[in-house]
Amino acid sequence: MTGKPSRREREESRRMRRLLLIGGGATALAGLTSAYLISRPPEIPSLSGRDPIGTRLSRIGPTPHHQQLTGSGADLLVISDTGCAFCREFVRTGLDPLIRFAEARGLAAAYLSVGYGRSGLISTVAAACLEREGSRLAPPDRVRALFEMTASVPTEGGLEELILPQARLLGASRVALSGCVAEEGLQFRDRFESTRREFALERTPTFFLAAPGDPGRVLKIEGFTGAGAMIRRLERGLEVAGGRA
Repeated sequence: MTGKPSRREREESRRMRRLLLIGGGATALAGLTSAYLISRPPEIPSLSGRDPIGTRLSRIGPTPHHQQLTGSGADLLVISDTGCAFCREFVRTGLDPLIRFAEARGLAAAYLSVGYGRSGLISTVAAACLEREGSRLAPPDRVRALFEMTASVPTEGGLEELILPQARLLGASRVALSGCVAEEGLQFRDRFESTRREFALERTPTFFLAAPGDPGRVLKIEGFTGAGAMIRRLERGLEVAGGRA
């Protein structure tokens, strides 16, 4: 036969129950906090200042140097490097979805090619010359042509030797490009440094997004892991830029 618990035993039992309740609550709270952190959308940083994308582009160089993908102006800008594997994947699988996204939302989209490496130099100069001198290709096909022409870059040869033979691939005239390539090449490094400063560029591809209603707030979305993830991040960015988040 078991006797009644002593007063000390009863107090010890109550103390243990309190500890269990407190511990269980802390565990539940920790679980809720973890779930919130996991489900919370990642923050999207804004560029400093209130300059629209178009204003920033105009300060980079005196002539157009980007490919206009949709509309006129730039609510959405992609900066990429033809020497970047993630950029190549973006052009292969993400360029068309990005254009459809921009068209469906009435956004002007543009593409800017940059890069310090040999491939980046060639594509940057060629892109600027195509914008200046023209091309029979639609802008998305110009972007694909830039990547195709730099898929295998020789270790020797000047810009003219590397770009002019590709004029047909780029949908342009050799005569039109010949006067542009050398001139643009001289401006390349200054332009690239200006691009890095204006857009706080750290890696490629990077997407810059501003809602038409608030063009001075430019969001910076880095990286490409797939078309679906890109569109979701752009959707989220558009909410933030439009003040609806």
